[in-house]
Amino acid sequence: MKHIERLIEKFPHLADSNHPNWGRIPSYMREGMMRYLVDGIQPGDFMAHVINNDMFGALGHADQNNAHLLWDYANFLLNYAPVGSFGYPEAVMDRVASFNRKRKELADEMDTR
Repeated sequence: MKHIERLIEKFPHLADSNHPNWGRIPSYMREGMMRYLVDGIQPGDFMAHVINNDMFGALGHADQNNAHLLWDYANFLLNYAPVGSFGYPEAVMDRVASFNRKRKELADEMDTR
């Protein structure tokens, strides 16, 4: 549950216990969603297709559980993910690239100390 606490710390509105869809996203998938939203780390194939709004691609990479939960993923993103972080491939590439630049700047700064 540590990853959930970290996501809630970054996005406090996710703590709302009345959210009907977060709980339906399998626990083994939440870490990938968290790493993408909070840290800008490229998600795996299934999650990338979901975030890119490519539901046919997502179905092609889904396991038995996730194939039935595409609506829940879409609903979660629409209601809780930062604007501009999903919906088309460029959004994912831009978010990942932005976080990579920030990580590089921090690493460069630490190297100069």
